[in-house]
Amino acid sequence: MILRVAVATGLWLLSAIVMAGQADSPDADGPVVFQGATYYAPFYAIDSETGDYAGFDIALFEAIAGTAGFEVAYRFDDWDTVQHNLTTGRVDVVPMFVSPERAERYSFTDPILIENHLLFGYQDAASHRNLKSLAGYRIAAEGGAYALQELQRRNIDATLIKTNSEAEALQRVVRGEADYALVPTHIGYYSLEKQGLHQLSALSPPVLPVAYAYAVHPGQPELLEAINAALIQLQRQGVRRELQEQWLAPYDPENVYESGSYWWLIGVGLLVVALVIAIGWYRYRTWQPAAPPASAPAADTEPVTGLLQKAPFMAQVQAQLAGRTSRDGALILVAIDDYAYLQHIADDETNRALLQRTAERLQRILPGPIGYLDLNQFAGLVDSDHETVIRRIGAINDLVVEVYGQRLPVELTMGVALLSGTADDITETLRRARLALHDALQQRVPCQRYAAALEPDVEDLALVNDLKQALTARQLTWYFQAQFSLDEQRVTGAEMLIRWQHPRRGWISPERFIRLAEQHRLINIITRQLIGKAEQVLRHWRELHYDGRLSINVSARDLADDAIIEMLVETFKPFTGLLTIEITETALMQDIETIAANLRRLSAAGIRISLDDYGTGYSSLNYLKLFPINEIKIDRDFIRHLETSDRDNKLTQASIQLAHELNALIVAEGVESQPIMDRLMELGCDVVQGYGIARPLPESEFLEFARKDRN
Repeated sequence: MILRVAVATGLWLLSAIVMAGQADSPDADGPVVFQGATYYAPFYAIDSETGDYAGFDIALFEAIAGTAGFEVAYRFDDWDTVQHNLTTGRVDVVPMFVSPERAERYSFTDPILIENHLLFGYQDAASHRNLKSLAGYRIAAEGGAYALQELQRRNIDATLIKTNSEAEALQRVVRGEADYALVPTHIGYYSLEKQGLHQLSALSPPVLPVAYAYAVHPGQPELLEAINAALIQLQRQGVRRELQEQWLAPYDPENVYESGSYWWLIGVGLLVVALVIAIGWYRYRTWQPAAPPASAPAADTEPVTGLLQKAPFMAQVQAQLAGRTSRDGALILVAIDDYAYLQHIADDETNRALLQRTAERLQRILPGPIGYLDLNQFAGLVDSDHETVIRRIGAINDLVVEVYGQRLPVELTMGVALLSGTADDITETLRRARLALHDALQQRVPCQRYAAALEPDVEDLALVNDLKQALTARQLTWYFQAQFSLDEQRVTGAEMLIRWQHPRRGWISPERFIRLAEQHRLINIITRQLIGKAEQVLRHWRELHYDGRLSINVSARDLADDAIIEMLVETFKPFTGLLTIEITETALMQDIETIAANLRRLSAAGIRISLDDYGTGYSSLNYLKLFPINEIKIDRDFIRHLETSDRDNKLTQASIQLAHELNALIVAEGVESQPIMDRLMELGCDVVQGYGIARPLPESEFLEFARKDRN
């Protein structure tokens, strides 16, 4: 179970931790010094065009610093110098792989992720199932890196070629100076793409799974505690996962090595590494899986469960189907609920036993071939009467794990795909079953049967990938729609609106890509970019002596995010009363208490709160009661028919009167004509916004519009 004690003392003490008598310690009043090797993309590097520090490690540590409340200074140097600086206390934090030798010298945070290594070589070269088979070959690896140290420690009888970087190791293979390069997975795929080394490919399963963490100077325990506390908070908020998807997912491994015999080690590695600091490395380095049952060839079976691996399972299913005239039946996938969580709270022996017991139960029920295709994914083919089999699997109720003396019941989830009537493609059936299983796990239902409605929108999937790239390249733009005060008869501010011009598809509707961003956990990245841009805009306006207010839209998900709230409070301290956050009432359905508390904090910091789309949801009055609302925006649906609808007139007038009773400003959206504006003035509306005033404009054009309006 992962538990951490919250930081009890003020975080300003972090940079004041100095080892007694150590002249090389960092300045007590200075920022936390983060150092890395000169180039380690996609984890960190200096952007050649902008000169900015960028990469997964940088983005994550920025989020950590924002959560923990310290500043960061970045430095880069050769790897030997970096390690020396951390040892002597010249720097505070260095990201690196965890090893027993390094754990003796440094303190390590909780693992950021588990990184595997791959052997890269020419596509026609021999593949290797393990490192021992590399005897007699020339292997290139970065000098001083974890991979090279492990090859030396394991006494691999190969010619080891030390290089200055992973990229150079790959180049040695291209030039024929090495047979293979052993490099971390994401760095390998990143280098292949950026250097155009398409003649190389991965020729091994994932090997050397290792924890990747932040190494901290041992004289700074408070800093270590603060980073761990921030990591836990960011993990709960999904920030680490979002950053990993943004920076590392584009370089995830392809299915270039078919053997599944090593994939289960990734899951086991996750658990083992989580126990490294507490119980040492011995078990991780000496444990070997039990031999598979004698009834099946070792190459065909998965070591823990004894079930068929993917390739032999698929082959048996295909052979069984080939001899049948009837195509009745189904492919059933079974997963253990919350298995990732169980991996973290239970030890490796308990988790292996759970997999084995699950396999035994399924073998009693499933009549045909049974496979263990991937981490936490069992599969079975049912000839007929699959509904009976589904009910029997659903009735399994004796699976438990014992953690810290507590017996936790374990449930199973199923995804089912029916076989088609003719020449069934088992690969397609498996894909459909996986889709059904994924939906069942997402919906928290015991079983889901495949249906066409479960298929993802292919165009949306492509758009999500493009959106990730656009966010990385900061290609989203911002427009400003004027807000006009009916009382002062001038432009008093603007709403900042996000826009995306796709290089091939043209302008993408904000409603569409914001929806996709919410679904795929990209909205937090958009919000952070929004906050940064809004701060730049207000600073620019101040330099121009323009006192306009700026309104921005923040999602309900981010309003429940303490890190985002902290970022808003700190960023806009110099601009008290000038920023308005618009919240959409139709989106405020969850975490109401958390959001209410966070909105009160924002209000206390001088940030105004606006209730957008007022009247379109079911809880308008309740939100006015719960939240510190400074402004109410009447939805355009109530505005557009003011000239003809007596009902809309009465509703609008009532809303205006209510807002004024609550000392809130009232803003009418969607104003497109002078008669509508005149009527709103008669009803006592304060501010109007819409195409009748001005369309959304780039910042420079908006400022010119506001200047002309003022004159």
